[in-house]
Amino acid sequence: MRILKCHFSNGSVAAVLIHSETSCPVFLPLVHTVLFLQGKSYQTSYKTALSIKLLYEFFASIGVNFEEQAISGQFQPIFKNLDSLIHRLRTNPQNTSPVSYQEFDFYLRSFKSFLKWLVTRYNKDPNPYFITVIEERFTSSLLHLPSPPSEFKSLDDLTVQHLESIILPTSHKNPFRPRTRLRNWLMVELLLHTGMRSGELLNLKVPDIYKDGDSYYVRIRRSTIQEVQVDPRYKKPSIKNLYSIRVVAISQLLFMGFEKYLAAGRKKKASKINHGYLFTSERERPMASNSLSAIFSRIQDRLQVEYPDAVTVTPHALRHTFAEKMLRFLLEVKEIDMDRAKDELRNICGWSATSPMPNLYARRYIALMANAHNLERINSSFNN
Repeated sequence: MRILKCHFSNGSVAAVLIHSETSCPVFLPLVHTVLFLQGKSYQTSYKTALSIKLLYEFFASIGVNFEEQAISGQFQPIFKNLDSLIHRLRTNPQNTSPVSYQEFDFYLRSFKSFLKWLVTRYNKDPNPYFITVIEERFTSSLLHLPSPPSEFKSLDDLTVQHLESIILPTSHKNPFRPRTRLRNWLMVELLLHTGMRSGELLNLKVPDIYKDGDSYYVRIRRSTIQEVQVDPRYKKPSIKNLYSIRVVAISQLLFMGFEKYLAAGRKKKASKINHGYLFTSERERPMASNSLSAIFSRIQDRLQVEYPDAVTVTPHALRHTFAEKMLRFLLEVKEIDMDRAKDELRNICGWSATSPMPNLYARRYIALMANAHNLERINSSFNN
């Protein structure tokens, strides 16, 4: 068995488990993917497919046709070998790369979810015994190791000022050729002031920048199957999941910059361009992720020359910077409560309604405020 990256007609991308001999999809994992993984990120889809692949390969190694047993509702041969499956995963006897604690728990959760779905769908006996067995076997085997507190690298205000002074198209510090300066400035400004992911940036089409009344917006959406088909990039960018679909307001200045960019480049070379992607290389092909990385490498090199103490600037660091500054604005300027602020942050950053990501920025904000207040307390005690 192997895993194939598939593009569906609705623009979503998923990992599909296929038979190596026939290249046909494995039936049960395909149905599970279509019903339960649509809207999930490709990474989640791929890791789930990898988990199910391990499940099938284990039962094949002990002479059990997993799919045949499940479809026929004969789950006894499967359940009596669950402990052996977990032991095989933990000991990793094939001398492949070791499974981390986090991967081990993810595999177990994937096994549990997939098997519970199969029992619900194919078990002919309404007795809930099998569901109980699945819950107990896998839940009791989870390592439940706590994840270390996540750290993120955002840019301080001074670094943002340095970045702006370098990337401005008219700046004498700008390291790029004149014909690419406006494009590069627009990309940096979009990342910094909308918080979009780099894949979302490279996936933008010309009509996704638009005016509605007196306001200006960028639309983040899935590519259609036709747009994907004309995309020549080997690594095609895409949105992360369904929650990534959103509309974010931009400034009039940024919108005018896009109008100038399109008038100066895209419209004059329209006959040479057979795609609708917004950002292109100098050969008018859709910009690739490695080209974006190269642009930021040059920006970083110039920053180190002009400002040796500047922190590292990456597309994702700009996303962190946006989220951090947006949260501070909502709390201090708009004076809304923390829960409402986190909900707005989820919406504008493209996270699900239950995503814990805003907690990451809230934790840092609270820590900064706590230290500032402590210093104020100490200083006031000395003054008294």
